[in-house]
Amino acid sequence: MHCPLSVLFWIVIKKMKILNDFISNFNRKIQVKKDMREYLKIIKELDSNHIHYGYFTYKTRKTINKKEFVEAQNNISNLIISNIPKNVKFILDLGGGIGGISHDLKKRDYNPYCIVPDKILINEGKKRFKDIKFIKSTAEIFRLKDKFDLCIMIESFQFFYNKRKALRNILLHLKQKSYILILDEFSYSSEVSKNLPIEIKYINTLKKNNFNVIYNKDLSRGIIPTFDYGYNHFLQNNSKLAESYLKTKNEYLSNKRKYKLIIMIKNEKINKKHI
Repeated sequence: MHCPLSVLFWIVIKKMKILNDFISNFNRKIQVKKDMREYLKIIKELDSNHIHYGYFTYKTRKTINKKEFVEAQNNISNLIISNIPKNVKFILDLGGGIGGISHDLKKRDYNPYCIVPDKILINEGKKRFKDIKFIKSTAEIFRLKDKFDLCIMIESFQFFYNKRKALRNILLHLKQKSYILILDEFSYSSEVSKNLPIEIKYINTLKKNNFNVIYNKDLSRGIIPTFDYGYNHFLQNNSKLAESYLKTKNEYLSNKRKYKLIIMIKNEKINKKHI
């Protein structure tokens, strides 16, 4: 019995798509590791524990020194911790860099697990933080027996190579009543990087899994000075990277890109206690 030509064509197309997706995902993983290692060099120069932007709570000059930038990075960690809901103990820190935020959580008696895909970052984290549980894996495929009260993703969601698969895996590791906290850049224009999440798609995906938004705040204005610092820092030695910081700043100023803190709760209706 012969296979119809149309079916054969469909099989070939499907296999080609699977192959293209595999190649794309593989290249994305390689690029993410490369980016993270570049960021690691930067934070070593800064003597910082955090691979993320700085959040400035005051009006800044365009010339920001290292100390001011590291303090702004610490503001991100403090902001996250101040917004963790009550009765949370076990926390998934997905894409946690060298474990800086996990370390800050541990100091406040939380129990974090730091999931990181790159051994170089983990090795650096282990040198600095002896008390942090690191797991080398990606958001899409990590497996743990434990169930968690909260998953945090700090500027990491945009780097996941398969965001839907990552969310499905996260849900498998959360308790019946649990939370997801994301602090990341979101795209509001087709001109912005295709790797950035789109807010409405992200929220609707979780709503289909019984999550509701309890907090949604635009923090873009507070992180814009990060790009002034990056531009000035790299202007002499890496003009291409300096220009990328300037481009990103302009995307924020034109509302094509925003920096949002979104917290969602599972299996509970929203009422005044959550507002």
